[in-house]
Amino acid sequence: LQDLSMSGKLQNLVRLDLADNTFSEDVSYKGLADALKTCTKLTYLNINDCSLGDEGIESVFQALLESKACLQELIIGGNEITAVGAKYVAKVVKQLGKELKKFSAEDNELTSRGVKRIVDSIAPDYSIETLVFNFCECGVIGGEAVLEMASRLN
Repeated sequence: LQDLSMSGKLQNLVRLDLADNTFSEDVSYKGLADALKTCTKLTYLNINDCSLGDEGIESVFQALLESKACLQELIIGGNEITAVGAKYVAKVVKQLGKELKKFSAEDNELTSRGVKRIVDSIAPDYSIETLVFNFCECGVIGGEAVLEMASRLN
C-alpha cells in the first residue's frame, strides 16, 4: 500500500476496504497512514478489525485530516479504541464528516465517555444516516448523548 501511494497510484482511490488485516505494529500503521495521506478522493474507508488501538487510530486519523478526503462511510469497529482514541475519531468526524452518511465504531472499548465525545462532534447540518456503537461498553451517559445528537440533526 505504501509503495502504491509513493508512486502516486492511490490519488484517485474512492473506496478502500482493509477489514480484518493487522496493522498493530508501529511500522505497519504508519505505513497505512502514509498511504492514506495521498487518498484525497476517498469516500469509503473500512478499517474494521485492524488492531490499530489508540496510537494507530491517532496516526491513521491524522493522515485522513491531511488528505482532506470527503468520507461518506467510515467503519472503524474492532480496533480496541478507548475513550482516549475517541478524541482523534471525534476530530476527524468534526472536520471531515459533513458528508458522512454511515459511521460504525462497533466492538471497541469507547465507554460512554468515548461515545459522547464522538457524537458531540456531529453538527446539526451533517447528513448522517447510520450510526453504530454496539458492543462499545456504552452506558447511560453515552446513550443520552446519542439521543441528544439525534434530536438536533436536521
